[in-house]
Amino acid sequence: MSFETLNCNECGALLQVPSVARYVTCNRCGAHLVVQRAGITTYTESARQPAPDSPDPTWREMADRLDYLEHEGELARVEEYLEHFPELAGNRALLLDLDQGAELVNFGACLGFMAVNLSVLGHYFVRLRQRGGSRMWANVICPAIGFAICFLIWLSISPLAMRVGALWTVAGLVYLGVQTGGFRRKLS
Repeated sequence: MSFETLNCNECGALLQVPSVARYVTCNRCGAHLVVQRAGITTYTESARQPAPDSPDPTWREMADRLDYLEHEGELARVEEYLEHFPELAGNRALLLDLDQGAELVNFGACLGFMAVNLSVLGHYFVRLRQRGGSRMWANVICPAIGFAICFLIWLSISPLAMRVGALWTVAGLVYLGVQTGGFRRKLS
């Protein structure tokens, strides 16, 4: 995910804002800000007051919604949660962009395709011993090339996607172990 460095419209503090963020809260003064993008210019504006010359009614709607959330205590609960997990806080923007989502999907997809290619090798080449002529191409060379390509793609996945994917894989294996009585019986 890429970030932009912007200034808080209220206090001037520097903010690291995800490039897809529409709203952000300043870590220094707590101001609720709207990230405005106009052509190549990106800046913040206060979400509390409508722009003096803005005919856009969404400013007032957003300010009213923020007042409602504060009244209900939702922002206070989110702030408290983020204090316990500062690695999630950033600039109070918690977003998963399209690239990160695709990398998480690629983690599982590449593992799945690598497993399929290894299964072809194991079943036809090792178990059934189909090793002659054209069988060598279909049962060894193609699956080996497929495995290598998937492995190289898998290695290019971001460290975050690798960590999340590895945790998810471990969670799946633990669940499978529980469901099969420690891998002693087949899944029904």
